[in-house]
Amino acid sequence: MFIGAGAAVVVVAVYAGYWNYIAAQVRAGIEQWADMRRADGFEVSYGALSIGGFPFRLVAQMAAPKVTHSWSWQGPTLVISARPWRLGRFKVKAPGLHQVSYGGGDYFIDAAMLRAKVGYRQGAPVKIRLSVTDLVVRNAADQDVAGIDTAEVMIDLSGNALLVDADGLLAPRERIPGLGRMTRHLGIEAQATGAFPDIAQAMPVNGETMARWRDSGGTIEVHRLNFKHGPLTVSGDGTLALDQAMQPIGSFTVKAQGHMEALDRFRDAGLITANGHGLARLALTALSKGPSGLKVPLTVQDRRVFVGPVPLAKLPLVSWP
Repeated sequence: MFIGAGAAVVVVAVYAGYWNYIAAQVRAGIEQWADMRRADGFEVSYGALSIGGFPFRLVAQMAAPKVTHSWSWQGPTLVISARPWRLGRFKVKAPGLHQVSYGGGDYFIDAAMLRAKVGYRQGAPVKIRLSVTDLVVRNAADQDVAGIDTAEVMIDLSGNALLVDADGLLAPRERIPGLGRMTRHLGIEAQATGAFPDIAQAMPVNGETMARWRDSGGTIEVHRLNFKHGPLTVSGDGTLALDQAMQPIGSFTVKAQGHMEALDRFRDAGLITANGHGLARLALTALSKGPSGLKVPLTVQDRRVFVGPVPLAKLPLVSWP
């Protein structure tokens, strides 16, 4: 009995020593990360840094974190947690009030839940799952400029894949004139091929890297796209790429409902002419499948959206940094 009790004491002592060693490593890793960002030209500061969670978790709490560069972010207490025996997976929680200063404006982001689960391998993230609930963005005048009711975002950096399911997306402005700022639902399942910029290694997404991606035969294969925005309900799949002018081109097959009302709104917003509206209504009426809605090829070319052969809308110019 004494031998068994002694062995248990030894095991506990060894584990406690291991936990304390890992906790010290986590603290050193956070401090090293801050030093590396400072060396890159960022200003990084935070208040008290505590490590707890013994015996079955490692929980780091960083008070009042702040990062400043050409922009600045200041957030609530960050909570980073992991299992001591599985440090390649960790969670980051940051609910509460965040302040972002960008482009001469101050914005306040308040979220009931803001959580990321990160899978790490060989010093870089490989998978990220972001969960958001009741997020509101306000400006300095306390006006709501954006928001999210709920969102789940999965990013597989090793396979350049993206999965999004979100509800209640309020944009700062109308992305499509005439359809309002609110997207009731957005679902995306997509994967990039070619030499896509490696965000995990902090490769910038700019004109140079995107041109290399285009020239490598890069495409974005959209396996699932569905959204509800204004009167429109759309689902489909297809492929996107960049043309020689670095503008989006693509080909999709889509199903749509509410397209006639949306077409009227495009006309009222001046997005299409009266003649274009009439031609589009004739074409869409011919292509509609009764109560089941519309199923048509949709193409993006020369900054225009075509439904079948009919030009529907002109897209804004994409300017890459």
